[in-house]
Amino acid sequence: MLEIQRTLGRLEAEQRALRQATEQGFESIRKDFAQHKLDDTQSFTAITEALAQLKTTDAVLDVKDKHIRTIGRWIISACGSLVLFVGTTVVAFVTHHLQIR
Repeated sequence: MLEIQRTLGRLEAEQRALRQATEQGFESIRKDFAQHKLDDTQSFTAITEALAQLKTTDAVLDVKDKHIRTIGRWIISACGSLVLFVGTTVVAFVTHHLQIR
């Protein structure tokens, strides 16, 4: 009977040691998971901030693009008007020169 009690005592001690090792392993996993979660949160925050910055930059570039297009249209219109004026002047000059002769 005494031998059985000793064996049971050893088994209980082994069981406690295994339980303690398992609890320590789970605690280590929980800490690692918490660290990974923190790292992911920081990464996602940085990505979100970068995307917001890109959206702002894109909006600014879109406004500048509209302004540049408007300026380009004005320049093309001015050049067209100049060509029309020069062409009309040349045609009028040639027509007047031909009528005189």
